[in-house]
Amino acid sequence: MSKKLLFEIGLKALIKDKFGKVLLLQRSNPYVSDVKNGHTDKLRWDLPGGRVEPSESIVEALRREIKEETNLDFVDFTKIIDVHETFYHEGFHTVRIYFQVSAIGNLKLSQEHIEAKYFEKKELAQLENDDLMEKSTLKLLHEKLNLWV
Repeated sequence: MSKKLLFEIGLKALIKDKFGKVLLLQRSNPYVSDVKNGHTDKLRWDLPGGRVEPSESIVEALRREIKEETNLDFVDFTKIIDVHETFYHEGFHTVRIYFQVSAIGNLKLSQEHIEAKYFEKKELAQLENDDLMEKSTLKLLHEKLNLWV
């Protein structure tokens, strides 16, 4: 008997300002996994992004998520930085694609987030120490992009 597989594609956008600082957004609500572990007050920082909706291309989804979460206008993606797989529980598979993106406009948050900030390298390390960054984003910034001091 075959098992039903739920599959989704997630997208994250690495956006830097002209000084090389990385844009992160702080969630207005904790992740479900944090709540399950009793951390109901943990509001993590993460890269802008979301999921591809049915009948939507990856680039369309990236453009839409950036606009929805930041009000910035997607210009182009310069490269795919990484692909990360997550198996949250049996039968649920997420593939997350990380893009380096150029975007322009005036930053304005959606209700999903309470703060946005462009972080310098030393500030990213402090988020790790305080356990306030989403784990796969932390791994990407630290290991793949070497954005620590």
